[in-house]
Amino acid sequence: MVGAGGVELATWIHLPGATGSFDTLFVRTPCRATRYAEVAGSWTRRGYAFVGQDVRGRHGSGGTWECYRGEDHDGAAALAWIRSQRWSNGRVHVVGESYAGFAALAASTGAAHAQSATVVGPTLGLGRTALDRGGGFRLLDTLTWHLGIGCGRRGNAAFAPRMVESALRAMPEATLADLIALLPAIEPIMARILVGEEDRLPLERVATRTLCIGGFQDPMVENAIEVFRRLAPHVPRRLVLGPWTHELGAERALDPSGARAALRHLASIEQDWIETKRCDSRPAVTVFIDGVHEPLTAYGWPFPGTGELALRLDRSASGSEPILFRSEPLARDEVVVGHPRFQAELVAADPGTMVFVKLWAELDGNRLLLCEGMSTVPTVARPQRFEMALRPAGVLLRKGLRLALTVACEDFPRYAARPVSALSDRIAFRPGEPRPVARLAHAVRLALPVLRPAGP
Repeated sequence: MVGAGGVELATWIHLPGATGSFDTLFVRTPCRATRYAEVAGSWTRRGYAFVGQDVRGRHGSGGTWECYRGEDHDGAAALAWIRSQRWSNGRVHVVGESYAGFAALAASTGAAHAQSATVVGPTLGLGRTALDRGGGFRLLDTLTWHLGIGCGRRGNAAFAPRMVESALRAMPEATLADLIALLPAIEPIMARILVGEEDRLPLERVATRTLCIGGFQDPMVENAIEVFRRLAPHVPRRLVLGPWTHELGAERALDPSGARAALRHLASIEQDWIETKRCDSRPAVTVFIDGVHEPLTAYGWPFPGTGELALRLDRSASGSEPILFRSEPLARDEVVVGHPRFQAELVAADPGTMVFVKLWAELDGNRLLLCEGMSTVPTVARPQRFEMALRPAGVLLRKGLRLALTVACEDFPRYAARPVSALSDRIAFRPGEPRPVARLAHAVRLALPVLRPAGP
């Protein structure tokens, strides 16, 4: 089909065996639309048409690839084109994971919006994806994505995360200029990030009823929650959170028989969302938690019905970072749903000090990451109360389990050693160079959002 400006966009059409006109599922992706053939088959067997499209400048589509630009115009043109086809009944449902989720939402910001949208772990823009809400630059993920997908027509699949991580660890004295000299393909992207390009997706203009799906182990989980909360009040929406990662598609492929109940229920919710002509106008939330037999349901976020469990965690040992704090064993089962809050008295003498906090569950010598968060700390010369909300967690904590917190002032190479405001300097610390340090008291506090009564 022809997109905005007369550019040819590579488009694949999958139709049911019967003749007639059909509802259509539509995905736009930078990751080769042909990979949706199996998904398309599952929908055509249910009587739906399925259309996959390479975004502008990627794989088979013409034009120049500039990530996060122009998806609204090309998406709107594609919706109009689908509705003009004789096999279309005019009802189009946009779907997508990660960047494809961004493209689905962008296509729904115009007047010719879709009938429904289903977005899984959506990204929300270039800067919003590269920069943490706390001010840190997601160095490893940003480089891996842009080298593998974001730069050029086909990118380079050879740039796997482990390879990029090894290269970064071998550059302990590198400046940002050194990094760009080594990897010139990232220069245009870095220039857009450093100038603070405004790429906020106008979610208030989305008029499509939207199903937002996020995983508690997905760094983009807060994006799904933000979409759910920022849609205009009159737009029907539903939020579904569960124990999955950003690679939900791969997790589904590894569970074809539906052995994981949460994935089986999720597929049913997605199908119901597309097939339902009318839906509850209230903002419904569904949360799946491993070990809790039935999904939790409510309206609105933060999740209603939670109380606060305040825990003291004592410093486990002195020494180098990360600093470890541990709680006493839990006195009862607890169901956590929401954003845990880290609270401490600290001193940060260096400007731009960053604090990285990870919350773990410890049992029988094993440690499981529950959630994490980071923040840039204002310079304070004397002890001052500091509080930080971590990413949301949904977990059943069993009686007798201990919680642990690790606190550090760097997380290289996942994050650059400097906050984004100082990225014109180095991306890492030189060997032997003093690190910014946040001096902490011997005990910290953790506020957990828990349901009452607890347990399955």
